[in-house]
Amino acid sequence: MNQRGGSKRTLKIRSVARVRLTDRPDSLIIAAIFVICFILRITTSARTVTSCDAGDFLSALVTTGNCHGPGYPLYLMSLKVFVSLFPFGSIPFRVSIYSSFFASVTCCLLYAILLRISKSRLSGIAASLAFSFSYTFWSQSVIPETYSLNAFFIALMLLLAFKWEELVTSKMRKSADNTLLLLAFIAGLSLSNHMTAAFAILAIAVFILDTNWQAAINVRNAPRIILFFLLGILPYVYLPAAAFRGPAYNFGDPSTPLRWFYHVTMHYQRSGLFKYPLVFLPSRLLRFLKSLLTEYPHFWLLGWVGLILSFKTIKRRHAAFLLLTFFFLAIPVMLYRQQEAIVRAHFYYPAYMIFAIWIGIGAEAVRSALKDATGGFQYVFQKLTAAFLTCVFFLAPLNSIITHYSKVDKSKDDYSVRLARGIFEETDKNAVVIIDNDNVYFPARYLQISERIRPDVRLILPAAVNAPGFEGKDLLLRQTPNDKRITGSKLVRIVEKNFRDTPVFYTYQGFVDHSWNYQWRGFSIKLSAKGAPPPKKISASEAFRKYPLPKKNISNLDSDAREAICFPLIMLATHYVGRGQFEKAVEVYERISEFFLKDHYVFSLYSCLTFSDVFEFYGLALNSLNRYHEVIERIPKARVFNPDFRTMQISFAYRMLNMSYEALQELNDFILLKEKNAYAYKERGSIYFTIGNMKKASNDLKKAIELDPGDHQTRFYYGITLLELGQEKRGIYQLKKVIKEAPKSKQAQFAREILERSSL
Repeated sequence: MNQRGGSKRTLKIRSVARVRLTDRPDSLIIAAIFVICFILRITTSARTVTSCDAGDFLSALVTTGNCHGPGYPLYLMSLKVFVSLFPFGSIPFRVSIYSSFFASVTCCLLYAILLRISKSRLSGIAASLAFSFSYTFWSQSVIPETYSLNAFFIALMLLLAFKWEELVTSKMRKSADNTLLLLAFIAGLSLSNHMTAAFAILAIAVFILDTNWQAAINVRNAPRIILFFLLGILPYVYLPAAAFRGPAYNFGDPSTPLRWFYHVTMHYQRSGLFKYPLVFLPSRLLRFLKSLLTEYPHFWLLGWVGLILSFKTIKRRHAAFLLLTFFFLAIPVMLYRQQEAIVRAHFYYPAYMIFAIWIGIGAEAVRSALKDATGGFQYVFQKLTAAFLTCVFFLAPLNSIITHYSKVDKSKDDYSVRLARGIFEETDKNAVVIIDNDNVYFPARYLQISERIRPDVRLILPAAVNAPGFEGKDLLLRQTPNDKRITGSKLVRIVEKNFRDTPVFYTYQGFVDHSWNYQWRGFSIKLSAKGAPPPKKISASEAFRKYPLPKKNISNLDSDAREAICFPLIMLATHYVGRGQFEKAVEVYERISEFFLKDHYVFSLYSCLTFSDVFEFYGLALNSLNRYHEVIERIPKARVFNPDFRTMQISFAYRMLNMSYEALQELNDFILLKEKNAYAYKERGSIYFTIGNMKKASNDLKKAIELDPGDHQTRFYYGITLLELGQEKRGIYQLKKVIKEAPKSKQAQFAREILERSSL
């Protein structure tokens, strides 16, 4: 009896379950989307610290400290909770799972958005899977990064905006107001995670005001919207709270109101929003459009079809809103002027999300068009055609898995760890290691904090030594007998003040001083003063045997992996340049540049800055050997991965080949990108002087002096230029100033001769 009763109850439960699942197929589809996305992300998630900002976030997490501005407080707070509740694997793996979870939820939200605006399950499936397995979003959602959570908030805000519009038009004011308050709260939360959400919020605000501004902004709603928004950004209180604890890792130390403000506004970091020269905008736009081919291989055309047909197949208001949001999310990135100069493709992922929505709309539009076209055929044929297209549009995004899986797989990525360990293993006891590269500093700092590797080593970022929370200010302010003759950048002053009595190591190729003695140590260079015992000689062939470059199956290596693999050889080439062994340097640079450019799928992230410097010094070495034709043939290849790459090495080669027009063109672009480089103005002024354009020469030389008043050579040429223009008083003044400020220089001697000869 009991068994029969139990069986009847079981059958009844199963029957109810079947009815509910049948009535709600969308729940099954959403669950399937989540499972597919999440499982594939788990298998490709990073198990250890990766490049870029991962080490920064992980260091802040394990110390309950602060990461780089604007601080990402919501990310760090929620991450702390998640890592505690998910006690499986290493800390980097848990953080990667956190990213994977929110990425998978985001794809489910995309399905819900498409279902709401297009009423098509096919479009929802196509859009969610297309975005899930697009290159950038997938690669950035399996590592310790904030982008998955940011994408989640943007998708959620879009969904809430569409829901609010539906409630308002249905005269359900109370529900609409509650939805709007929730939207305001989510907007605040999104800004406490990532500032790029601000551009999505602006687009949503335009949509809401255009739909029914009276319903949105009124005496009752406005104060509550502000209150809920402020509640959303409350996580920023975490920053000073964490700083007060005195954590081992405390980027920016936002423990005072001013420091907190500086931290939130990214005062200590590279910036340049809306400061990009418009003349270069077409190249960035073209790069963005080309990136769609790798983001959505085999079906990117559907996105453009969806964009065009969205104004016919869905509400025009929705179509216009999506287009506006796309522009708001893409254009600011294009106009962002950052030091690394490249178009940082991983900042485009919100715009890629909108494009995925268009892919979904395009899939449904094509299916509907073919259904109408086969209206005269038999019913069975129509159904077969519809089923075939559904399979195609479902399988096309899944085909991205085959294309991208091996390229985004971080499960065995230990390149950053190997790079950091290589530096620690080859560094002397109690050494100072000077780093100016996020891909090197952050992983090394995380390993030092989390695993207590080489706590005796001091990792120094020269550009940040004066910023709160960073090491090295004492090294910069140290009093030494040589202080009077020490000038230059923070990097130079730190080296000059310390390397005579402290082991100083160097992992930065952006500066070479031939008064230093360079000793290659594999992943770094040891610096010593001239006169120190000569370093052990190293041949390039021996170095290539010790640190071989892969020749096969390298298309799966991204930019950061290639940087880590090449790093010892980059240091070797810097060693050769520092010692004036340019032939050997060229041999190494040839191999490095060929390896970096070969079979590259997507150029992205900070490593492109490293390789921009590689090509810069490659050009320097070639110019030093008078191989000018090779400079203008090889060095511009850097523009394949950095469209903004402009260098005075190319302009110098053009100048030496008497190609003044090309030299000026290169310098004009260089100055647009680096408008405070005194040497560039000096070079351009010299070319104008050579071709007889004294007016432009004087303007450039004057600008060079304003930027570098201590350059007496430039001041001397400026004086001569003024004399050529007939401005004798001003010219005499400049020549006399050279004599006064640098009386023993060659320029002062020439100035005296000119003044005596001209009786001036």
